[in-house]
Amino acid sequence: MSLRRTLATFLLLPLITFLEAGAWYGAHAVLFLFRIEDVELGGLGMDSADAISASATARLLVPVAILLGGLLGAAIGSQGLLVLGLLLAAPGMALIGMPAPWLGGLAAALLVLGHGLMRPGLMGSAAAALRGSEHLRTALIALIYTAINLVPRHERAAFKFVCLRE
Repeated sequence: MSLRRTLATFLLLPLITFLEAGAWYGAHAVLFLFRIEDVELGGLGMDSADAISASATARLLVPVAILLGGLLGAAIGSQGLLVLGLLLAAPGMALIGMPAPWLGGLAAALLVLGHGLMRPGLMGSAAAALRGSEHLRTALIALIYTAINLVPRHERAAFKFVCLRE
């Protein structure tokens, strides 16, 4: 692999991971606010316990989507899986801003499926890009996990703010 391609891989995969994680957690924050907002203001009017339960259910479905993504990745390859995940998650992120309640559910479903396909696609792309170079592959996987874990701290702060608001 050329030096240019290795550098591009080290720059792009962690960046995609960071942006995807930010979009994932941001989407959950927006969906949570949508669920608890009053109906006359365009929300669903759920109480906090039901909204938390709905968020937990969506998060429990992610491992199932990741397992399915891994199986699909064996058939279409890791880069195809990454692109498919991005193509599914992007409309889900766009639909979050729509006021209709059924669009919120569709957005959540697209996000879960897109996210579940992207993670194995990212890891598979990292492993495939640096075949034969164990140290570089380990470093790239560590960078991807770092990018994943940079975002959740902000989500917890936003969630505390929402709970204090009530």
